[in-house]
Amino acid sequence: MRNRLFAAALLGAFAFAQTAYGAENLDPLLEDVRAKHNVPALAALVLKDGEVVAEGAVGARAYGSGVAVTRDDLWHIGSNTKAMTAFLAQRLIDQRLMARDENVGRVFANVAPMMRDAYRAVTLDDLFSHRSGLPANLPGLAILMFKGDGRPLMHQRASFAEAALASLPAGERGAHFEYSNTGFVLASSIMEHVAAEDFETLIDLHVFQPLGITHYGWGPPGDEGTLAQPVAHDGVTPITSHLMADNPAVFSGAGTLHISMRDWAKFADAMLDAMAGDTSLISELSLSHLITPQHEGSTYAGGWALVTPLGAGVIAHEGSNTLWYAIIAISPRTNTAILLASNSGAARDAEIEVLQALIGQWPL
Repeated sequence: MRNRLFAAALLGAFAFAQTAYGAENLDPLLEDVRAKHNVPALAALVLKDGEVVAEGAVGARAYGSGVAVTRDDLWHIGSNTKAMTAFLAQRLIDQRLMARDENVGRVFANVAPMMRDAYRAVTLDDLFSHRSGLPANLPGLAILMFKGDGRPLMHQRASFAEAALASLPAGERGAHFEYSNTGFVLASSIMEHVAAEDFETLIDLHVFQPLGITHYGWGPPGDEGTLAQPVAHDGVTPITSHLMADNPAVFSGAGTLHISMRDWAKFADAMLDAMAGDTSLISELSLSHLITPQHEGSTYAGGWALVTPLGAGVIAHEGSNTLWYAIIAISPRTNTAILLASNSGAARDAEIEVLQALIGQWPL
């Protein structure tokens, strides 16, 4: 109740004007919250019944630069990439390019000679639910070595899989929840091995092209050393070096996507359509593997967390490589999605405040 009262009071302070697209202008709200929390920039978008009904983007591409962000800018969405990776897997399964019961032991038998027995039966559902037993990440030194790896990404991910499958388990498969970037890198490598194509090509062919997503890329957006796009920030300190501004490229499927807000909304719309019964992109069974926990006691499945306090059936996720922050929440009950992004890893509190305000106007 306190959050609802807060949201109503905050929204009452702003009169939303129309944007050039006909959607309500969120800039006054965003600027108030951005200034209060002293973050470089904030962007937000509300999708309702398949239409963008509100959006905004305020602040600077680099703190103190005076170069303003725009609604068309690209934002690094971190682990929100995971939902798209899991969506890709279900697309491949529906097209019979990959088996639903595919497991680590079969795929990597010839790639990982030091594979631990505890991992052999790990399935895609285990990986996408963070129930594989794999550690959250490889040791820091190993990750740094991948930053300087110039081999094709398929080969890098195979080497990553070999190292991961030789590592000590973080817990028992199925029973232990360990939020794991490692698991999503392995899932990406499984798809590459089975479909004989690199992950980046697969997700473009089977997810982004069918959805009309064209404004996206991997790693930090824009050209290094320029302000053509927002840059990463450690708090309010710009991080202009691309090498320092993200995880290695091998992490693509775990969380290195950058994308425009409107193109990200196309993916949210596809999820809402599927949850409403549209099977043109994924089957009903595949959807269930994305939004229904496959392990007892879990509230996570397919790159989404079930967040019932926000509303019945709401799925949501947060993403950050510590230098950017992004949040998405989707409600099948109200056919609404709210998306937020910032070029600072310290923007979570600001985004939660905006989210609360927007829920007051567009309930989930």
